[in-house]
Amino acid sequence: LKTMSLKTIKGSLDKLKAATIQDPLLFFSPTPAQHRFLSDDSRFKLLRGANQSGKTWSGIVESLGRLLGRHPFLKTPPPPVIGWVVCHSWEQSKAIQQKYHEMTPKHELHPDMEFIAGKGYRSTGSPTIRFKNGSILRIKTTQQSGGGRGTLGLASESCDFIHIDEPAPAHVMSELFGRVVRTRGTLFITMTPTIPMDFLKRMVDSGQCSETVAPLTVENVTPIGT
Repeated sequence: LKTMSLKTIKGSLDKLKAATIQDPLLFFSPTPAQHRFLSDDSRFKLLRGANQSGKTWSGIVESLGRLLGRHPFLKTPPPPVIGWVVCHSWEQSKAIQQKYHEMTPKHELHPDMEFIAGKGYRSTGSPTIRFKNGSILRIKTTQQSGGGRGTLGLASESCDFIHIDEPAPAHVMSELFGRVVRTRGTLFITMTPTIPMDFLKRMVDSGQCSETVAPLTVENVTPIGT
């Protein structure tokens, strides 16, 4: 550093910052709990943790890894694939879309995609994120909110995987599991337990769904190696 000028250092930092914005996935460093979840090759899996445990980011990295064919730890079906991210409401989905946009490599997005801060991805009908490789992520909600935009539409279209961010009512969860059973797809849940989830508990207890638990500890909020 002694032989480097401040201008050179600033230039290098600016390049690094630009790279992290263009391809955030390259710079994702998981915590131990995130690593366990992302390394789990179960078809049905659950990450249960506190609000600051990075659970939603884990689901986003899992989704993008499948959509782009660059999962950090697993061999996944080659793209193009179709995925769903299922949220409780339209308002919640806007926050999820913001996080997906922050983690998505911008050069991988389809050129027609437009993201509007505070509103999400601009699209006609159900919100979608489209990629250059043909993969599609559809944003769904379990409530009739936002004028019906992005509602679940369980009777339509098959998908290769489903990311559920926070659990839905038992009858909806059952439908979602059934959807990927028919396509031999994958379903993963990222959640903080706030309501009784007997349906999920039975699946975990019977071994049908694997579970990673991330209590709020220093270890579980510290990326591995930092």
